[in-house]
Amino acid sequence: MSDQRAAVLDRLRRHPDGARISELAEESGLHANTLREHLDALAADGYVERRRAAPRGRGRPAWIYAAGDSAGPATPHADPRLRDYAGLAMSLASILRRVSTDVERDGLAAGVEWGRNLAREHRGTGTPEQRLVQLLTELGFAPTLRGDGVSLRQCPLIDAARTYPDVVCTVHRGIVRGALAEFGGDPHASTLTAFAEPDACRLEITPVRPRDNPGGTDSGCGCGGQGPAGAPQDPA
Repeated sequence: MSDQRAAVLDRLRRHPDGARISELAEESGLHANTLREHLDALAADGYVERRRAAPRGRGRPAWIYAAGDSAGPATPHADPRLRDYAGLAMSLASILRRVSTDVERDGLAAGVEWGRNLAREHRGTGTPEQRLVQLLTELGFAPTLRGDGVSLRQCPLIDAARTYPDVVCTVHRGIVRGALAEFGGDPHASTLTAFAEPDACRLEITPVRPRDNPGGTDSGCGCGGQGPAGAPQDPA
């Protein structure tokens, strides 16, 4: 998903009852045709639903576009790599709770391996921090820049996370660390706080400095300023 398309989806999420293209164009400054192209593509991918507005006089009613619910995009919910493992995550969490002598250690290790595998398949560009945010966007976590951190406003594994938060959220931390390490970043420079905000988990990343990463570019704090590539900014 492109940065602009992710930003359109994030803006649409601020309209729980849906919005017309004319409304979104006025808010975003994008041309209606550009918005229509993005929205139709998001609808085709299952991230957005559309319906006809109530008739008003003569002529065909306008389309109203609405984002999927808080658990993920409409259908197919999230990247298939996570969606297909949602049931497995629930089973894994249940087993770890029963047999593991150290749930946090084992859950983190599983997440790190998972994150490395996901990162190896990623084809993005940028600093390790930027690539991590791009990957989280693709996976359906809907990262949004807020202040000096990144809010993850969706969870593709929300059902398992609500049932086994101690396990699944630890696995999620491992995914972040494993992916960041695979991208060449410091796996211990990230802090993920589960349900730190009313509607989101919070991710903070300390980037590798230029002297530590001669081949890369400085991303500031990795969260503040312009923020990591792929993370739409929340003006609130």
